[in-house]
Amino acid sequence: SEYIRSEKLTLYLYIAKLLLSLLTIMHILGCVSYAVGNWAAELQGLENSFFQVLVDVPWFYRYMKCLHFSVALFQGELVMHPQNIQETAYFSAISFVIFVGNVWLVSTITTALTRIEIVSTRRTAMSQSLDRWITENNVSHELALKVQRSARKAVDDKEKNLPESNIE
Repeated sequence: SEYIRSEKLTLYLYIAKLLLSLLTIMHILGCVSYAVGNWAAELQGLENSFFQVLVDVPWFYRYMKCLHFSVALFQGELVMHPQNIQETAYFSAISFVIFVGNVWLVSTITTALTRIEIVSTRRTAMSQSLDRWITENNVSHELALKVQRSARKAVDDKEKNLPESNIE
């Protein structure tokens, strides 16, 4: 982010990174769910595991079912019900972790979107003030365009080169 000088772009990239991380976590949870189901099936027999529905089907179908399960958990839905104590313990623990993670993720994304809104509002307010001043003072169209272009460049430069006095 030290190479990107736009606060707005930095925030958008941060949100994209959060969403990509969320997808990665869902993938990992899907794989772990598959492993837990497989482990429980080996311990107690296939009839006592949610894994029983994933027997004799292609690996991609098994993966997609487990990924679907982990995505559903993030929404608070339980699409596979635990059949034994190992699965029940896993589902309970992972549901709690996902709940806390969802609270953190929503608050983090909300904060980033609020910061984007603040940056956009500040720029819009400055632009509207300039437009109002130009209109009130009957500035010619040609000169108004030059002033607006110069003001936009000055704002862009100010964002890129933050003065030392503005750093806390």
